[in-house]
Amino acid sequence: MKTLAKNMGGLVLALVSLGGCASSREITASASAKIPSNAKIGIRVPADGSYEGETYPGSGNAVAFELKAALIRHFPQTEIGESGTRDYILRPTILRWEDRATEWSGRPDRISISMQLYNRRGTVIDAAVIDAKSSYWTLGGDKPQGLLRRSFADYAKGLNR
Repeated sequence: MKTLAKNMGGLVLALVSLGGCASSREITASASAKIPSNAKIGIRVPADGSYEGETYPGSGNAVAFELKAALIRHFPQTEIGESGTRDYILRPTILRWEDRATEWSGRPDRISISMQLYNRRGTVIDAAVIDAKSSYWTLGGDKPQGLLRRSFADYAKGLNR
């Protein structure tokens, strides 16, 4: 019985430790546009993100490429860029991009991306803000762009319900 209690205590400690590794995401949408899967979508590359005076080069491209990867699963005619004939244009804006040394500081990486989806006439038909932060516990090497994949996948899925 003592061995079982000792093993259970270790299991509980391991589960609590692993729970600290999870990241959190929240998608807040102000509209719920539904678009057809054959829609031609263009994605604008946003300006690179910054936080507290530090700019993160390449973060704008990371947002555009991760957004395309998420959308193309539901909308195969998704391209980066606004030129050409498009049914919809998605314009993300990086509101917050924090790349922290979480492994020693305990401060999580954070992102906040505002997205506006425009129809062919230039009318906003969907607006959303995606907020995400990493865990306080990491083994190092995590980057804010790692928070984008699941958040953008959820957003793309919501447009294609």
